[in-house]
Amino acid sequence: MSRLIALVLLLATLTACASADVVGPPEAPGQIAGTWQGYLMGQKGFFLLTMVIQPDGAVSITGESFISASGKVTLVDGRLWLDATAGWYGPLVLMERDGQRFLRIDRYDKQYPGRLRFVSVSAL
Repeated sequence: MSRLIALVLLLATLTACASADVVGPPEAPGQIAGTWQGYLMGQKGFFLLTMVIQPDGAVSITGESFISASGKVTLVDGRLWLDATAGWYGPLVLMERDGQRFLRIDRYDKQYPGRLRFVSVSAL
């Protein structure tokens, strides 16, 4: 049953992101500070991932299957860049649709593709 719920949530997120527009990168990583959450595709199916970005760009990543990483989000050559432990390294693409913001994760090893939806600033 939980896999069905996860699949429905993933499909809803992907449908919402399918026609999302890429937004230019913010002037500072702090402008995307807050909690981002979504389902990513792993080798054994989908898993929930939460990324908390602090105003100074510090980031913590937690998720199912014992995923845990920490690092920093910076601007490199005008692009958002994630540099964290455990292979979480690569560009982040800020997207928006109907007033809802998303972060697409483009890890360089091509693992765990997916998008995170902005949830709140309450964790800061």
